[in-house]
Amino acid sequence: MSEEIKDQVEEVIVDELNESVENVEETETSIDENVAEESSETVAEEVIEEPKSPEEVIADLELSMLRQRADFDNFRKRSIRDQEDARQRGKTSVLEDVLPVYDTFKMAMQATQMDNVNLDMIVQGMNMIQNMFVKAMDDMGVEEIDAQAVKFDPNIHEATSEAHSDEVEEGVVLSQTRCGYKLGERLLRPAMVVVSKGPEPEVEEEVIESEAE
Repeated sequence: MSEEIKDQVEEVIVDELNESVENVEETETSIDENVAEESSETVAEEVIEEPKSPEEVIADLELSMLRQRADFDNFRKRSIRDQEDARQRGKTSVLEDVLPVYDTFKMAMQATQMDNVNLDMIVQGMNMIQNMFVKAMDDMGVEEIDAQAVKFDPNIHEATSEAHSDEVEEGVVLSQTRCGYKLGERLLRPAMVVVSKGPEPEVEEEVIESEAE
C-alpha cells in the first residue's frame, strides 16, 4: 500500500472516531437535560400539591378507624375460636382417659343383673374401676388432698363443722367427709372436713355443788 493511500485511510478513521465521540457527547447532554427537566417537573408538582381539606382529613381518619375496628373484630373472633378449640381439645383428652373406665363400669353393672351373680367378681370389678380412675387422674396430673389428721388449712380445706376430741388437738382435722383434689398448683375442689375443738372443758366442782343446792 502506498503512503498516500495509507494517509487517506487514517484520515477517514480519525474523522469517524471524532464523529462518534461528538454523537456520544450529544446523547449524554440530552439525557442530562431530560433528567433535569423531569426533576424540575417533580419538584414543581410537589410544590404545587395543595394540602388536604379538613373534610378530607376527617374522611381519612374515619376510614383508618373503620379498618382498625375491623382488624380488632377479626382478632376477637379468632381469639374466641382458638379458646373454644382449646376447650374441645381438653375435653377430648379427658374423655379419652375416662371412657375406658365407664366401659368397665357398664360391664360391672350388667354383671349384677345376671341370675348367678358372683359377689366376688363384682368386688373385683369395682376395684378395677377404682384403679383405672386413679391411673387416669395420675396421667392428668390430678393430686388427691389427704386432709386426715393434718392442721386445718383454709386454702385447701373446707370446714363443715367442729367437734370436741380428747385424742386430736384443737385446729387439727378430726375427720374428712369428702376428698379434695389439686391439678398442679391449682385447687380443683377443697377437702370437706370436721375440725377438732380439742377436749371438752371440765366442769368445776363448785359450779356443780351450787347447782345441787
